[in-house]
Amino acid sequence: MSDWLDKVEASRKELQSLLGKLNFVASCVRPGRIFISRLLIETLRSLNDTGVTLLSSSFKKDLLWWHKFLPT
Repeated sequence: MSDWLDKVEASRKELQSLLGKLNFVASCVRPGRIFISRLLIETLRSLNDTGVTLLSSSFKKDLLWWHKFLPT
């Protein structure tokens, strides 16, 4: 997870993989669903024709929530 916090851009496949894993965890952690839906809506919709997108500050803030929450 920490390597995602340093990323500047990501491909569609990378995003789908990450979101699939987080979605699995969110099936048990209900508050996580809010963060996943925002990640999906903002980031996957902003993909350009090459399938690569820049990761926004809100994306990184949501990932930071997961990064802090998962160890607990």
